[in-house]
Amino acid sequence: MEAFITAIEAFPKPTIALIQGFAVGAGLEVAAACDLRYASADSRFGIPIARLGHTVDLRNALRLIRLVGPSRVKEMLFTAELIGAEEALQIGLINRLLTPEEVARYTYDMARKMATHAPLSLMQSKASVQLCLDNPELRGIAEPTALAAALYDTKDFHAGVEAFLSKQPLPPFRGQ
Repeated sequence: MEAFITAIEAFPKPTIALIQGFAVGAGLEVAAACDLRYASADSRFGIPIARLGHTVDLRNALRLIRLVGPSRVKEMLFTAELIGAEEALQIGLINRLLTPEEVARYTYDMARKMATHAPLSLMQSKASVQLCLDNPELRGIAEPTALAAALYDTKDFHAGVEAFLSKQPLPPFRGQ
């Protein structure tokens, strides 16, 4: 299961969790590995693993701590209680709270919107955020601007700048 969750987190393109109903235990761990989480108002969240005499592994604990902080993770683990979607939004566990009727349409609309943007930009943005989380002091990185500067030579960047300057719609980005 951990290999599956790690693969989601390591996937180079943005990942989105569409949550309807319960995201509990491994379901919450999978959602936490995604870049974005959109949930319906009737969703519930938690890791009631203390009821089973077990605990989360370190990678899943770290993912949750990065999202909501150590105190909230401890509370979720120690009490084994589920929280509602409104609280999940307040603590940063989810990005958006929508009605059950809206959540799927909104999530797919966001995915389609992201798909119109330059894939190299999205992948580098995801990698940059992860690098900052893993290495907040940027130790060992000689030139922090090099990752962004590498995109200046791409066809997508040139096409995007040209469209922007000529006030044209987004070009069809090719990931080149």
